[in-house]
Amino acid sequence: MESLEKIFESNWGSVFMIYDSKKINLLEIEHIKILSNNTLEGIITFFEDPVAIHIVSLNSFVSGKGIGKRLLEKIEAIAKQREKQTLYVETTNDNCNAIKFYQTYGFDMYQLQIDEVSN
Repeated sequence: MESLEKIFESNWGSVFMIYDSKKINLLEIEHIKILSNNTLEGIITFFEDPVAIHIVSLNSFVSGKGIGKRLLEKIEAIAKQREKQTLYVETTNDNCNAIKFYQTYGFDMYQLQIDEVSN
């Protein structure tokens, strides 16, 4: 299996993502992987603060198998175990598939930040 660094770079162009105006190194935060026969099917990266879990990235590499849903279920279990009241996720406003996915699983849009990534 490829290293996480190579996976992040090939899928997102970098190991860094902007989250809430901060540059986050995906290699330095927690992650959960779903593997099948030593093949990566999905990965979610996240960090926590005193009250919430923040999802920085979620990627399903296999369509139609419920990988994204399984990753969300795993992160919800972690939030419950760690007694966190809220899950946050940030995505770009042009990523309609991600917005629809998160809304399907009960996430509500609470803030729109114009030009967040370009700033």
